[in-house]
Amino acid sequence: MAASGHENYSTMAAGFLHNRKDFPELIRVIEGETNILAGLIEKDYWIMHALFGLK
Repeated sequence: MAASGHENYSTMAAGFLHNRKDFPELIRVIEGETNILAGLIEKDYWIMHALFGLK
């Protein structure tokens, strides 16, 4: 029997960056390395996450 997409998503969800306790720190590190505001980095992350969910 084929696995549903929901089972695959549940397994994958644990690997999303926003599930990490240090997600805010990761955003700040990227901000420091790129000189792009943390809010813009996080906004882009969530846009890409939403687009990934639509596929």
